[in-house]
Amino acid sequence: MANYVPGSYSLDKLDLIYEGGSLDCKDRFAELTIEESLMIPSMSCSIVLLDAADIYNKIDFDGSEKLQIKFYSHTQREIDISFQLYKDQVIADQGSGSNKLIKLFGVTPEHYTSESSDINQSFEGSISEFSKKIFSKLGTERPFEAHPTAGNVITIVPGLSIFETMNYLAQKAYSVKHKTSLFRFYETVDGYNFKNIEQIIAEEKKSPITYTYSATGNLNITGEKQQYLISSLTFDSNKDIMQKLKTGMYASETHEIDILDQKITSSPFLGKELFKEFTHLDNDAMSLDSIKVIDSTLGKINTSFWLTRSIDTSSRENNYSTIMGRRLFYQTSLEQLTATAIVPGNTDLSIGKIINLEMPEQTPQTDTKENEGKISGNYLIGSVVHQIDRDNYSCGLKLYKESYRANVPTPDKNIVDIKAPTNG
Repeated sequence: MANYVPGSYSLDKLDLIYEGGSLDCKDRFAELTIEESLMIPSMSCSIVLLDAADIYNKIDFDGSEKLQIKFYSHTQREIDISFQLYKDQVIADQGSGSNKLIKLFGVTPEHYTSESSDINQSFEGSISEFSKKIFSKLGTERPFEAHPTAGNVITIVPGLSIFETMNYLAQKAYSVKHKTSLFRFYETVDGYNFKNIEQIIAEEKKSPITYTYSATGNLNITGEKQQYLISSLTFDSNKDIMQKLKTGMYASETHEIDILDQKITSSPFLGKELFKEFTHLDNDAMSLDSIKVIDSTLGKINTSFWLTRSIDTSSRENNYSTIMGRRLFYQTSLEQLTATAIVPGNTDLSIGKIINLEMPEQTPQTDTKENEGKISGNYLIGSVVHQIDRDNYSCGLKLYKESYRANVPTPDKNIVDIKAPTNG
């Protein structure tokens, strides 16, 4: 592909492997989707096949079939991945020339292994080391990366699958440096991860991928730069003051009951005081709510969390109760300002990367177009859906932002955190 055409791609392999043989589906498919998400442990896929050759009756789908995929976009990496199929669906054809279509659904093979597992195990040590031992039970050659966790923890896994165990450990994981400790277990095309979202943001914001959106599309951008144009952008802002008040996003208190010592340890959280301690997507960060609203409504503790400690770990474990408020604040902040974007297909895009959103616009106060001041800037990619049909490849992105940019006329209305630019 010497000259870039938006939506172009090369499909090197699309093979359906079944008992008794394999079927090349490159000329038989109508649509292929591949999804990865920070909120889901396993990647998934679906494919729609034209059934002019009566594939559905020739192949008795029983859940043992696999789909092998290999493709890449212009100058980007090649994605080479295999899915195990678990569900099939017949669709009446609406005009493509076949009597019926077949839609097949798949997950990566490790998902099957996880669902057939049962983990009953105690452990003492760091959660990150325990996550590696649990992951090894999948028996896969897929890479696994884990962010380091603090503390020497004693924990018991009460009969969970492997993926459920990893999510259970994510709730207990604690980081000293990135104190929101919002750990997630998830899969990308590169492998599996047990990582702290705040640390991901701290690392990836140094080299964001710049994408540009214009409602008029009149940006006069040609050539390879077209691959970084957003064709569709929707903001899903969910700024709900009542929800924040009820959940205790800015103000909460965690009480930990120590059954053995018969005492209660309380840890208050006030988001107004700790906002500047967290890693923000933009270096010029501003809270989603004004100081006035925080002081009058959101800054008063009206939400409590209760934990029970039944194992004597007080001398070896960090105080877990301090995590709850920070984690709630960071997670809720990320969920408050989200966007959905459609961009030309790019196999380099993956969850955990950072998008720098440019939104040039002209206002009555400016003679030239300038970036929108508040919601432009860096966003975390929370999910990627690779959408491929016979003629086009696009990526659907779910984007998250935990604070506004402090690039507005009166940023002092909110909590502002201005940090020095990070080095790329």
